[in-house]
Amino acid sequence: MSGVGESSLRIGAIALTYLFASVPYGVLVARARGVDIQGEGSGNTGATNVSRRLGKKLGAAVLLLDALKGALPVLLVQWRFRDEPIVLVAAGLAAVIGHCHSPWLKFRGGKGVATTLGVYLVLDPEFALLGVVCFAIIYGRWGLVSLGSLVAAWILAVTVTFSDRVAVPPSLVWLLTVLISLEHHANVRRLLSGTEKRA
Repeated sequence: MSGVGESSLRIGAIALTYLFASVPYGVLVARARGVDIQGEGSGNTGATNVSRRLGKKLGAAVLLLDALKGALPVLLVQWRFRDEPIVLVAAGLAAVIGHCHSPWLKFRGGKGVATTLGVYLVLDPEFALLGVVCFAIIYGRWGLVSLGSLVAAWILAVTVTFSDRVAVPPSLVWLLTVLISLEHHANVRRLLSGTEKRA
C-alpha cells in the first residue's frame, strides 16, 4: 500500500475509533427505561449517574459498555499498527474524547474513566489493575467516585513516569489523566467545598 494509502488508513482508524466511542450507551440504556439521564442527577451519561438513577445492575452494564469503547478499537489498532505507538496514542485519546464529547449529544458525554480503563486493560492489564485497586481503596474509605477516579488517574501517571515495566505509552497516560481531570472540574470544586455527593 502506498504512503498516502497508509496515512489515510491511520486517519480513518482514529476517526472510526472516535465515532465508535461516541455512542452514548448510558443515554440509550436509560432511554429504554423511559429516563432522560442527561436531565437526571449530574446530567452525566456515565455509569455512576446511571447507577444512582436506575440501579447498580444497569450502572454496571453501562460501565462495561463504556470500557469496551476503549478496549475494542485500541485492540484493533494495536494489532494493525503494532510498531507505531503514535497511532496507538492517538486512538486511545480519540476513544476517550469520543466518549466525553459525543457528536450525538452536542459534544457532551461522560467523564472518560471507564473508557480509559478499557484502553489500559488492552495495553497493560496489570497497570489497569493498579488503577482499579487505587480507586477501590479511595472509594472504600470515603465513598467518593470522583475522588477515587482522580487519585487513581494521577497515581497511574506517576507510575508510568518512573517505571520502565509499563506497556502503556507515558504520553497517552498523561494526556488521559489531564483530560479526566478537566472533565472532573465541577467535581473538584465540590470536593474542595465538601459538597460532593457520595455514592
